[in-house]
Amino acid sequence: GENRYVQKLPGRARYPDLVMKRGFMTDSEVFKWCERAIRDLNIEPKTVWVTILNENHEPLKTFTFINAWPKKWSVSDLNAESSEIIVESLELAYQYFKVD
Repeated sequence: GENRYVQKLPGRARYPDLVMKRGFMTDSEVFKWCERAIRDLNIEPKTVWVTILNENHEPLKTFTFINAWPKKWSVSDLNAESSEIIVESLELAYQYFKVD
């Protein structure tokens, strides 16, 4: 055998969870999808497209996340003494992604 170096073989790819944030929206299809997955344990994997836009709202890149499902949903702290926007945060697990 060869003892001058350690053989390294490629392993399985690992991806971090996708975290998206936006202003809180009521009666949204995304919210209903998350609610079914988290509250009812009715997990429906979906393909999710995230498009990066420039300052003129023209697409620069599109990321496609395959078989994504809601892992965590949270809302920013509610404070009656401030007039801050409520931000919801959605964490998605997925199998893999592609860049178009």
